[in-house]
Amino acid sequence: MTTTQQTLALDHVVLVVTNLKLAIAQFQSNGFTVVEGGTNGPTHNALITFADGTYIELIALRSLATRAIFRLLSVTGSLGLRKLVKQDFKNRLFRWFGGPKGFSDLCFRVTDLDAFQARCVDMRFPLTTTGEFRRQRPDGIDVRWRLAGAIDDSQAFFIEDITPIQYRIPEGKSREHVNGAIGITRVTSRVSLHQRPTNIEFRTAPDLGSQRFTITLRTSATDKSHLEPSSCCGALIEFE
Repeated sequence: MTTTQQTLALDHVVLVVTNLKLAIAQFQSNGFTVVEGGTNGPTHNALITFADGTYIELIALRSLATRAIFRLLSVTGSLGLRKLVKQDFKNRLFRWFGGPKGFSDLCFRVTDLDAFQARCVDMRFPLTTTGEFRRQRPDGIDVRWRLAGAIDDSQAFFIEDITPIQYRIPEGKSREHVNGAIGITRVTSRVSLHQRPTNIEFRTAPDLGSQRFTITLRTSATDKSHLEPSSCCGALIEFE
């Protein structure tokens, strides 16, 4: 596949939470269907998947003590020092767990990560080296994928599936939500993205404030009084 054939699509948004069980309950109380994703080393996650193939990932460290250590390293500047020595994908992960909870990152889907990485070199948009990741779902299915991220971690990261995408993003009833949500339709960011997906609207708002991104979910619900934008784990979610 040539690099000119590559298309970008929003795959998912990352919400870092402190307590996964409580975060699941919070989203369920807002009318979302949440499925447990499984474990990946020191982390575990849950997914809110939509009919358009996008999803919200709720991710947390399994140990609160480990979370406290990352927060301390972030406050003291130790995590920032690591970036001066190594420029790999771990810097992004450490930022997630050392930073505040809430909307922490964007992931775009590509069909050929190696070809896309070569294209980024040509565009002078450097990425980290690619790495293989995996998690085991509660039903025992092993899910594998590859990731690479922009060296500038205010930009997005990119994913290519190794196992079938349905293993990673469940289909069926899990994509149906009581509140009527059917997909992520807009992202508003404080920074301009060098790479933009084709399946959503993207806006830049430098004065956005404490929230780096705003997610807008398209919903058919007629009563939205229970859907508070600031009520979902520190993420500002608008409904339209």
